[in-house]
Amino acid sequence: MSTMKNNNYVIIGSSAAGIGAAAKLRDLDQTSTITCLTAESVPPYNRCLLADVLATKKTAASIGLKGASTFTEKNIALRLNSFVESIDTKNQRVLVADGQSVPYDKLLIATGRSSWMPDIPGNTLPGVMSFYGLTDVEAITNYITTHASKNIVIVGAGLTGLECADALTSFAPRITVIERTSRVLPSQLNNDGSTFLIGLAHTQGITILPETTITAIEGIGCVQQVQLSTNEALPADMVIFAIGGKTNSQLGASAGLVLHNNAIDVNNRQQTSQEHIYAAGDVATVIDQVSMQKTQNCLWPDAVMQGIVAANNMTGNEKQYAGTVLVTSSTIFGITFVTAGAIAQPPAGLKLLVKQTPAFYHAFLTDTNNILKGFALVGNVDNIGALRKKLLEKTPLF
Repeated sequence: MSTMKNNNYVIIGSSAAGIGAAAKLRDLDQTSTITCLTAESVPPYNRCLLADVLATKKTAASIGLKGASTFTEKNIALRLNSFVESIDTKNQRVLVADGQSVPYDKLLIATGRSSWMPDIPGNTLPGVMSFYGLTDVEAITNYITTHASKNIVIVGAGLTGLECADALTSFAPRITVIERTSRVLPSQLNNDGSTFLIGLAHTQGITILPETTITAIEGIGCVQQVQLSTNEALPADMVIFAIGGKTNSQLGASAGLVLHNNAIDVNNRQQTSQEHIYAAGDVATVIDQVSMQKTQNCLWPDAVMQGIVAANNMTGNEKQYAGTVLVTSSTIFGITFVTAGAIAQPPAGLKLLVKQTPAFYHAFLTDTNNILKGFALVGNVDNIGALRKKLLEKTPLF
């Protein structure tokens, strides 16, 4: 390892990118100060497994990251309940809400996303909550237990909302999912794939209402019903907003960093428009290797790799991030699905090939040269490795 001066490395955020970066920084630099600041009140955990905790398939303790022990073992300062208010780029320091000022030589912003709730009348009633973090899971579980909730309304039929609905099927007899678009998983599936998945949800007793929104939440003392955009009222003794997160890019924006579609713009070294500041994970842009366009990526392994790439470059070791192949997978309603590429919003000129049986739905997008551009597998996902390789290497489907 090359000789280097002692630096102050500061990481904002303790999820995948932050942990990946912290561990790699210590591997590369065994003497410098590494400080990880997080607004979270609990040690780092795997956000991908929240639905398993909600379904009581896992415990909160079991989804804690093994990498969290890295902080103690490798002499990395982890400061919980430390909300960073601003970055002073001139003096190279970050300002924390409790009054601390933490100096940095190199800074990594790995603030990810956070839950949000639309401004709907009644959204502060007891029984109205979000599903995004571990504290949300605890709040939902406690409320269901103490109120014996029977009519649960979930807002959002993206991956978070469907995983939430699936996790709660054993707790409440009536679960309804409200989705403003015309299909479930609108960012991952085409119309037919969505229809297939909705059918599976119905077999689990879950009602899905597409092209619908909530206009008001009503109740005396706690939530009792919701008013829908269809002018109907729906009984609800619990309303859960599972609409994903908002990108926490405000720190970067106020520090004068260049943004792209509300994410912090980075180069292939994870470096922002200011040379001493890096960004990784959900808060940063990535290159989609299929479309070669800048996008955001919410996948855990990619965020870890971005953190590792950032750490290398923060310590002076040149390393580049090649980009990502956006693959989404989960198991819900008793079936596993995997989607990738442009299947949800295919560009003009692509051909759609479909294989469907009562047991599975498969769709493949190819161009005029039969090069794979996207796919959706709902059930029977055995050949996912080969398909991902074809997508990445831009080789023919067959």
